Amino acid sequence: MKVKSLKSNRKLIKGHTYETDYFSNDPNNVGNNRWYLGRIYLKDRGYYQCEDFTTTDGQPLPQIIYDVRSNIEPTKVSDIKKGDIIVCKLDGRFKYLIKGGKYRIEDVNVTSTTSYQTIGDIKLEGYKRWLSWNTWNFRKLSLQESRDLALSQIFDQEENFSVEFKRKFEQSKTKEKILIETLAKSILDKYRHELDIIDWGIEKNGLIYSMTREDFEPLMDKPLKEIIQIYENFSNE
Repeated sequence: MKVKSLKSNRKLIKGHTYETDYFSNDPNNVGNNRWYLGRIYLKDRGYYQCEDFTTTDGQPLPQIIYDVRSNIEPTKVSDIKKGDIIVCKLDGRFKYLIKGGKYRIEDVNVTSTTSYQTIGDIKLEGYKRWLSWNTWNFRKLSLQESRDLALSQIFDQEENFSVEFKRKFEQSKTKEKILIETLAKSILDKYRHELDIIDWGIEKNGLIYSMTREDFEPLMDKPLKEIIQIYENFSNE
């Protein structure tokens, strides 16, 4: 769902539209989530107040709890089983798993169950370690994603869902974007010490990708205009 901002701040522009998959704007349906009442979550931007947003046609947000996340993410490890495909949601949490990467469940181990939660671990195909299951780190494919994946496996090149023991940088489909962001953060960091821009970028931002100086060489001979265009192309995808 798209909403329009009524205010400008460090992350938002007044009058601009943003994508949301959750807001709690129903004072008569609070339940145990009282903290979320009156709050809206914008993708990639965090939580804000519902009163600071309208629908795209300028109307106040409806007094409902809008939550499409519940249709995508399982809340319990018992909701997944061997053979399911899951998506990694974080980059820095695991050494070999990449954000957005799809992996097949090899085994599931439910360790405890209470009246309000189920705790357990998962093992991914090609990976010996057991990983704790939670929806901050992983999500299950939606029904539509599962259907699309099944079709692509038949008509397109078959995809590998095993964990690959490669540098995250080698596995990434957005290498140039990662390089540009790493350089930009390093340039703006006033605590760079005696390190140059590339080494500081690797030290502070590139460790999760196991980046090296050689990874930056393809950018070194490009003019600034071309680098900006490369990054804008990624941002518009």
